[in-house]
Amino acid sequence: MRIALIGGGFMGEALVSALLKEEVAQAAEVAVSDVAGVRREHLASDYGVAVTVPDETEKVVVSIGRTTMRVMPSAKGRFAKPVRVEFAWEGS
Repeated sequence: MRIALIGGGFMGEALVSALLKEEVAQAAEVAVSDVAGVRREHLASDYGVAVTVPDETEKVVVSIGRTTMRVMPSAKGRFAKPVRVEFAWEGS
């Protein structure tokens, strides 16, 4: 399964780590997008995941902490086919 995460902060990294550790996906099947270049570089070097979201993505997980919620541009038209989008956040 190809999985993309929008948000590579602590929650995004925890998801990447769990996906790889539990063998839900291989590093080559995971992509992470983050506004901070240092986070993208860290995730790419430490976990071997892609830091761009390819057209072959089947599932997008948006990992946003409650204190970092921001309005994001629409992803409409950015993928070759429809993708499922899940939202995950912590806190109440």
